[in-house]
Amino acid sequence: MAQATAVADISPIAAASISAVLSTVIASPLDVLKTRMQTSQRPSVWPAAAAMHSSVSSQAMPAVVPQQYRNALDGLIKIARTEGPGQLWRGTDLSLAVCVPAMAVYFPLYDYSLQHLQLSGVSAAPLVAGAAARAVTAFAISPMELIRVRVQGSAAPAGVPYTQQLISTVRSIHAQGEGRGIAKFRSFWRGMGVTLAKDVPFAAAYWSVLEPLRATMLPTDPSASQAQTIAANAAAGYGAAAVTAAITTPLDVAKTRMQTAPQKLGMGAAFKSIMSEGGVRALYTGAGPRSARAGCAYAILMSSYEAFKGMGITVSTASAEEQ
Repeated sequence: MAQATAVADISPIAAASISAVLSTVIASPLDVLKTRMQTSQRPSVWPAAAAMHSSVSSQAMPAVVPQQYRNALDGLIKIARTEGPGQLWRGTDLSLAVCVPAMAVYFPLYDYSLQHLQLSGVSAAPLVAGAAARAVTAFAISPMELIRVRVQGSAAPAGVPYTQQLISTVRSIHAQGEGRGIAKFRSFWRGMGVTLAKDVPFAAAYWSVLEPLRATMLPTDPSASQAQTIAANAAAGYGAAAVTAAITTPLDVAKTRMQTAPQKLGMGAAFKSIMSEGGVRALYTGAGPRSARAGCAYAILMSSYEAFKGMGITVSTASAEEQ
């Protein structure tokens, strides 16, 4: 019996999945804060969701008064102090259910599209590949993203089990659907238009900024250490994502408003409602946490994704030799 060893590369899908887990867990508090800030001017979506389900009494679910946050640090402290530190990771399971499959599709699809577009001589290959990959991913994960926004957007009243809130949220979304049968499930893609309007330009701009930025930052010396390569990918990922996230914040605010409104709300009506409450400044609610969250997430994603892609795992196999 002979032992044979081989080194197998970690697949892009596995690398993207691992990277998504790391970035989601680390950046979750900023994600929760961003959603809270964007819904702080609106009534909590939980009472509305509970009232729509007959098995949960709306009288037993008092509305939670949304808090106002002066800045990101103040928001994180208030959430941790009034609701407990664990609430900063509230909905992380949903975020993982969204981000892991999303990144498992998004990054490998981008790499594949970029390679073929570059071979075809397309000059704006990063822009096209990023936009196309993000559009496919956004449609696939839209239902879980809607549930995540609803859950993270409000503080659950004391005594309400988290599982019960999840079930009630899903049922309330389904109840808002129009038509009968399978047609009612279209409500789970609520806000899909503004999601595409937000995510596709973000992806197109992000990859268009990232690729040239990363090209200038990555070490060209063959003897450069892996730590230098990881640092360059992290810095490029942070810078490109933070800037792009800040620019596209108004679309994210509109998406959150559409997804947490008690009734169906169009994109134009969402922008009008936001502007009437706080003018142009209201369109950039949560821009700080959103930029910080996107920067941290993509710094982790890019550095770990590229690092894991280049790693190999040793596989031992036993082979029998005939004597």
